[in-house]
Amino acid sequence: MLRYEGVPKRGRGLLVFWVLVALACKAGAPAEFQVRLGDSPPSGPSVQERVEQALALRAAETGLGSVSVQWTSDSTCTVRFARVQDLERAARLIELQGVMEWRITDMDNLFRDALSAIDRALIDAGVEAGEGAAPTSALDQLLTTDTAQADTAAADTTTALNQPGPLSSLLYNGQIEGEFLVFEEDFPRVDSLIRLPEAERAIPRSIDLVWASEPRSEGARAYRPLYAVERSPVLTGDQVQDARASTARDQSIVRFTLTRSGGRRFRQVTREHVNDFMAIMLDGRVFRQPPVIRSEIGRDGQIELGTAPRQEAQDLALVLRAGALPAPLTVVAAGWVGR
Repeated sequence: MLRYEGVPKRGRGLLVFWVLVALACKAGAPAEFQVRLGDSPPSGPSVQERVEQALALRAAETGLGSVSVQWTSDSTCTVRFARVQDLERAARLIELQGVMEWRITDMDNLFRDALSAIDRALIDAGVEAGEGAAPTSALDQLLTTDTAQADTAAADTTTALNQPGPLSSLLYNGQIEGEFLVFEEDFPRVDSLIRLPEAERAIPRSIDLVWASEPRSEGARAYRPLYAVERSPVLTGDQVQDARASTARDQSIVRFTLTRSGGRRFRQVTREHVNDFMAIMLDGRVFRQPPVIRSEIGRDGQIELGTAPRQEAQDLALVLRAGALPAPLTVVAAGWVGR
């Protein structure tokens, strides 16, 4: 009940107005998003139906209200949510495809051992090496840390990868097997090199190269981790039965429960890979640094998001519960309805 005690009559109308405005802001407003499917999406009405079902579930669980999807072509549509408070968050919920994979990193160093062959293939294709690797002092500054493991990694870098090849001159050893560091300014060049057909043919067939989801900073420099991971996933997101966001020690966490078959598979593989590192991938990117497997894991596990906002953890948990979209979606325009 709205109480007027102490409010002059002439001010009560203004009070009611601002209360209604506050309630309207809290409830959200209709918004529309122009959306495009991926470059080569699977075709057919079943794909459209799955997109609509996934978006409806995401909207229902995040308070976005009813959702309507109007297809303007096989690969474009207009998505309208009834109650949107944050356009950016709503767009993120649309674009998050939700393809989750767990993969073991390259514990046998197959990619590192193939770097010389990859460099030769690039040189034969006419690719020239850059200006050379960054100075050792810059690398030391990048990797400055109190851990002995990082010190060892920095010391090994100058001998293991600091070679004049087109690719190897831009890569530095990380702190775990399968992890390589690329200075952020070199990220576009390295990404283009590893996508060249000549490089892809020289990369071991059992290995995929996957970038971290975001750059990291150490000292005065920023770098982008690149991970060599096994091509065959240990587990995929369709084996997640439930996922919930929580917080522990000021860290955002998504706790998940697998299906019975997924739990059996996870237990078996993690038992075989104790002391190995396992990358957690979302939509083709690695979440933070892969953790070490300390013991076998059954149906219950968790994904640590560090200091990410709790809302981000809640959105990820929701996407895992709702299931992955059948194709990636890109929001090309967004706006309020009726404003």
